[in-house]
Amino acid sequence: MSTKRTANKREPVGKNRASAGQARGYVGEYIRGLSGWQKQVVSELRSLVLAAAPEAKETMKWGQPVYDVNGPCCYISAHASAVNLGFWRGKELMREYPELESGGGKNMRHIKIRDPKALRKPQLSAVVRRAVELNKEKVTSGRTSA
Repeated sequence: MSTKRTANKREPVGKNRASAGQARGYVGEYIRGLSGWQKQVVSELRSLVLAAAPEAKETMKWGQPVYDVNGPCCYISAHASAVNLGFWRGKELMREYPELESGGGKNMRHIKIRDPKALRKPQLSAVVRRAVELNKEKVTSGRTSA
């Protein structure tokens, strides 16, 4: 007897190119699965990223919301003690935003948010916009590696 594996409801977006509506549904499901302050922070970060980068494609990849503009540029990841707003080109962003912490790869960096009251929305929006600009610059100049 064979056992058929069922995919996690969050996986199909990245693997099967789900529609934008489906992707929003999966991200909404991710947020609904959270509780307390993490749910509030992730919801606010999602709105912030979509406002700062309206051209970004929202998907679920690697079990977290990911925002693509010429490739992945940022992600939101909820943990027990913090919510991370991470950036694929974070190492390059550190010159302008030294508060970014390392982790998740040689070029990736993130900002840890431990309290909803600590959301510095104008600063976070600026980092997201700069991350999008870097992705556009790198692809335009032919340097596509992160």
